[in-house]
Amino acid sequence: MFEIRSNRDLGLAYIILRDREERFPSSSRNDEKIVEWKKAIREYLKKPASEKVIVKDNGIDGAIIRYPLPEGISSKEEGEEYFEEYEYIHYRPTYYDCTGQAFTSWYKVYQAKDGRWWVYHSIGYDV
Repeated sequence: MFEIRSNRDLGLAYIILRDREERFPSSSRNDEKIVEWKKAIREYLKKPASEKVIVKDNGIDGAIIRYPLPEGISSKEEGEEYFEEYEYIHYRPTYYDCTGQAFTSWYKVYQAKDGRWWVYHSIGYDV
């Protein structure tokens, strides 16, 4: 069985899957292989990330990043307090426009099924 171990493998799996579906649209001998690839993709996407992951790249406008908060956090309020203290990026006003300065647009703290607290962090840039 095929196993996806990284984002690079994930991209390759999508390319191969699309290629197989285009070249063999109705071939029954390849249906099992396509199912296997789709299962591997789903399993990889369901795994919780152990580090920061870019969920959406907005180019020069910023990005949305998902990552776990420290394991000692036991409530949403604690998670928000931690985030605001250590992760929040404050915008510092200047006399100039388009400084390229990063800032927190918004964030959302949530609890995953395994009980760990995570955050979605939207970062924007002054452009």
